[in-house]
Amino acid sequence: MALSYYSTSHTRFRSLLNTICGTRYASMPLFDEKMLEGAMRVDYKKMLKRTRGIAAIVNKSERIEIQTPNGSEISFSKKNREVKADTGIITEPGTFSNLPAGEVFLAPIEGTANGKLVLEWAPTRKLKSTVTLHIEKGLVTNVEGKEKYVSYLGDKLSEQKENSNIAELGIGTNDRASRPDNILESEKIFGTIHIALGDNSSFGGTVRTPFHQDFVFFKPTVTLIYKNGRKRFLLKNGKVKPGSG
Repeated sequence: MALSYYSTSHTRFRSLLNTICGTRYASMPLFDEKMLEGAMRVDYKKMLKRTRGIAAIVNKSERIEIQTPNGSEISFSKKNREVKADTGIITEPGTFSNLPAGEVFLAPIEGTANGKLVLEWAPTRKLKSTVTLHIEKGLVTNVEGKEKYVSYLGDKLSEQKENSNIAELGIGTNDRASRPDNILESEKIFGTIHIALGDNSSFGGTVRTPFHQDFVFFKPTVTLIYKNGRKRFLLKNGKVKPGSG
C-alpha cells in the first residue's frame, strides 16, 4: 500500500514490484480517511461490470473527440492502443490498482492530440482563475493564465520536452466518488474525464519521463469515432449514454 504524496503508479519501481516480484500493489497518493466512508465504499462488483463495459466500447474506436462546457476541446487517435480498466480488485499476484479505484484509461497515440484544455482545478485545489493549455501535435505548446499555478506548470514542462506529452485519457467509473479537491478521488468520479501530461510508458505509450500529472474535467462530451467513420457519444454533458455502462 503506497501511501505517498506523489503518485507511484507510473514508475519503474511499481512496475518492477508487479512484474518481477508478483506484488499486489495499491497506489494511494494523497489518501485520507474520509475516503473510507465515500469512494472506498463503492459496490465493487457493479463497478467492475460498469468499468469493463465502458472499456470494451472505447476499445473499438480509433479516434476520440472531447468537449467540455468551460471551453476545453481536444481530439486524438487511439488506434490499436489497449484500453485498460482500474477496478480496485487486486486479489491476484502482480495486480495493481489505485484505491479508491474506478476508471477506464488509455495512452493516446503520441503526436496526434490537438486542441486546448481549460483547467479549473489543480490536483488539490480549485484554481482562482482558469489556466489554458494549448496543444499541438501531441504536446502542450503554451500555458496561459494569471493564476500562480501557471508558473509552476510552466517550469515543470520546460524541464524536458516529454513532460508536455498528452499522456492519458481517463474516464471515471466510481459512483461513490465525489470530491473535486483531491486528484486521487476526483479522477474516479463517474461521468468525469481526466487528461494527464508526461509519462505513459507503463500503460502502452512510448514516452518515459519522471513526470505524470492528471487534470479532471467535469460534464464532458466524449465522442468515439470508429474505423468506418461512424460516431458515437460515450458521454454527453457528463451523462453516460444508454448502452455505454
